[in-house]
Amino acid sequence: MILSIESSCDDSSLALTSLETCELLFARKISQDLAHTRFGGVVPEIASRLHAQNLPLLLEQLKNFLLESSAQRAQNQVQNIESCKENPFAPIKAIAVTNRPGLSVTLSEGVCMANALALSLNVPLLYLNHLKGHIYSLFIGQMEAKIGKGLGILLVSGGHTQLLLMRDFSHIALISQSLDDSFGESFDKVAKMLSLGYPGGGVVESFARKYDGALLPLPLPLKHDKGLNFSFSGLKNAVRLEIQKYAKNVDSIESKKSKDIEYVREAQLGGGEAEFTSAQMIQIDGIDSRQPKNIADSTESKKSKNIRHEREQSSAEAKRNSLPRDDTINGIGAEPSGIHFREGDTLKWNKNFIAQICASFQSAACAHLLDKTRKFFAHFGDKFEYFGVVGGASANLTLRTHIESLCKEFGKTPLYAPLEFCSDNAAMMGRLGIEAYKHALKNAPKNTNANSFDPLSDAIYPKSLEEDFIKGDFIS
Repeated sequence: MILSIESSCDDSSLALTSLETCELLFARKISQDLAHTRFGGVVPEIASRLHAQNLPLLLEQLKNFLLESSAQRAQNQVQNIESCKENPFAPIKAIAVTNRPGLSVTLSEGVCMANALALSLNVPLLYLNHLKGHIYSLFIGQMEAKIGKGLGILLVSGGHTQLLLMRDFSHIALISQSLDDSFGESFDKVAKMLSLGYPGGGVVESFARKYDGALLPLPLPLKHDKGLNFSFSGLKNAVRLEIQKYAKNVDSIESKKSKDIEYVREAQLGGGEAEFTSAQMIQIDGIDSRQPKNIADSTESKKSKNIRHEREQSSAEAKRNSLPRDDTINGIGAEPSGIHFREGDTLKWNKNFIAQICASFQSAACAHLLDKTRKFFAHFGDKFEYFGVVGGASANLTLRTHIESLCKEFGKTPLYAPLEFCSDNAAMMGRLGIEAYKHALKNAPKNTNANSFDPLSDAIYPKSLEEDFIKGDFIS
């Protein structure tokens, strides 16, 4: 078995995979979404501390699994159960860990555990690229990777958007990538603008699926660029401007309603003053008209205060009721740029507008992906027969529907990872680890101990290494 560890961002995960059959034997993950949602994104220091807490918990679960498995085997083979409890980790032949790319402070937590386990078990340690792990999520539980004459890949995750061309384990070409924000990151940032929490992919897609009206005229990024690179920063900015425009309209409506209420109250106050003035000019039983004036002034002062209080309450009520209560939601998160919070720290939006902005953004973002992917198909289509969509954002069903149509148009077979393995997980790193283990053994010098082909190291890298991917095209 091979033990794999994943801690590149905000998911702590461990997995066990069979070296002989590639069967996934054990897979556990602890997500940190709730810890980061109030910030609208991942806070590296918080993520690092949670990995330090969660990885040992997962290792304890793994130990219990191994103990139960060894006890079961002992019973089936009529062996001494106590002897199997001495070292439950004995069946593990290698440790695989993500050491690039990712957040340095979170990668270090997984690498630290991997070094300790490899040293104590005296097994080889494999340092793996997280992005290659996403590619091998397509083949979890499969003995053979469906590559055929070639595999085209669209990788869409929280940190990366790439088009790749793969011939085998050692030959993966990076064709293009995002020049700024990634596809998944742009979803998170739009969700943050609307105070919908983190992660944003699922919630933005959920609102978009509920909307069937007219879309906002958002731009298609790099529309006239013939290259294959992506860009989402301009689209994200266009969404921000639409939200600001909507917020200003809401403020304008609130201001108008407040002024209308104030005008009505002032009219009422004016009528009251006329009545008081008439009363002041009447002589009562020969009493000087100036005497009742003091009484009238006192009454007027009291009523004026009451009217001002009512006016303030009415103005506040008008602001609270500027949007229908049965058609609003309360989103929690950081305040978007140029937008003001209402009712304390909670931003109040109209549900229909949220659905419209989410649907408009998702449509434009997917259109941009499809525009560049279509050009990729046209240029490299003769070099692959399968096309895989991987990464956390590949779970987007709208994107999958468009990819299905594109593959059908070009005669390619689409591949997807199971939904539970789209986001970061150790199972995909384990499947990649099997290929890396076999490759290392195959290329190791003769008479070399298998335990020595990868020395211990604490090296971590926030980006991929140059040797991880081939630059540009390669010829079959």
